[in-house]
Amino acid sequence: MAKLKTEIAKIKQILTINKYPSKIVSNAIQTYFKKKQIHKTKSDTSYDVTKKQVFLVLPYYRGAYDVKNQLTNYVQKWFPSVDFRFAFKSHSTLSRSFSFKDKKQDEIENCFLFYC
Repeated sequence: MAKLKTEIAKIKQILTINKYPSKIVSNAIQTYFKKKQIHKTKSDTSYDVTKKQVFLVLPYYRGAYDVKNQLTNYVQKWFPSVDFRFAFKSHSTLSRSFSFKDKKQDEIENCFLFYC
């Protein structure tokens, strides 16, 4: 702690030599230490732990966002070290039902010969 005080005194001295107003310097130093004190007094220490990302893909339906919000709140409350992410997937699309590529003429003729 003594080393910290001497370093702060050196910083103040350098800044006053460079014509910085002493009131602004003192306010800046006090603000810095107030912010440090706030971080020390937090009861939740989960900010020190890196959060693990978890992805969940759910089928989309009406009301899915309500379920998403409920699950997110639950996970944040009980598992603060988890970053829970959602993605919604549609049940079916037209591209799954139809092929976009046309069949070649040879395949069509073979199909008629062998009764596909």
